[in-house]
Amino acid sequence: MLIPIKVLPVEGITGVIHVGAHKAEELSHYVSSGISRILWIEANENLYTEIEEAIDSFPLMRLGKFAAGDEERVGDLYITNDTQSTSMLKLKTHTVEYPNISKVDEVEVPVKRLDTWLDEIKAEREKFNLLNLDIQGYELNAIRGCIKQLEYIEYVYTEINRDELYEGCASYLEIDNFLERHGFKRVATVWCKHGWGDALYSRNNHRWMQTRVEFALAKRYLINKKEKVSGIYSKLLDRMQNKCNQS
Repeated sequence: MLIPIKVLPVEGITGVIHVGAHKAEELSHYVSSGISRILWIEANENLYTEIEEAIDSFPLMRLGKFAAGDEERVGDLYITNDTQSTSMLKLKTHTVEYPNISKVDEVEVPVKRLDTWLDEIKAEREKFNLLNLDIQGYELNAIRGCIKQLEYIEYVYTEINRDELYEGCASYLEIDNFLERHGFKRVATVWCKHGWGDALYSRNNHRWMQTRVEFALAKRYLINKKEKVSGIYSKLLDRMQNKCNQS
C-alpha cells in the first residue's frame, strides 16, 4: 500500500512502524520525505532476503519476522499467487472480486504482539508516531496488539474493508470504533470498487488533510491500479484536484 506520504505533515513524523512490508515498496517514498527510522514487519519468509537487501544501508531500519496480531501463538499464513494478497485469513469474497488470485501455499508462522516485540528490541517508542498497516484484513488484530504503542502514535494509515474479502476480517466500522476509543478519528477515506479501501486516522483530528489525502488515494487507484473509484469520489476528482492545487 503506497501511503501518500507527501500530503502528510512529514515534519512531524519521527518514525514509522510499517506492518505488512511485502517488498518494502514504500521505502523510496519514506526516504524521499526525510523519514529513515522505520520498523518493517513481515510474516512471509519468502520475502525476507529482498527486504533485508533493500534496507541494508539504512541503520535506523529493522525487520521484524512475524505476523503482527493480538496474541502470542503460531498461526497459518495463506500465501497467494499474488503475494500482496497473502493473509493470516482465508480468502472469501476476494475470490469473486479477484478470480485470478488464489491460495498456493499454507505455512505456519509466529504471531506476536507488536508491543511484545518493541519491548524485546528495546525500541524507543516515542520516536515512532506513524503506524502503517497493510495485512489483508488482519489490521485490527495487529492494532489490538500494540495498545501501549498507540499512546505515541499520531497517525494510523490502514487498509480497511467494507466487504468480507477475507474470512472474519474486521469491518471499517470496527476499526473506527476501536481507534476512537484510543483517541483517533478517521479523517480521510477512499474506496475502490472491490469493497476495500484505504483510510487515514489522526489523533488530532486533522480535517484539513482530508481533501488532499483522498485525492492522492483516488489518483493512486485510477493511475497505478487502473481502478474506478466508487461513489462520490469519482465525481469530485476535478474539484479535489483544484483544492489540492490551491493548498
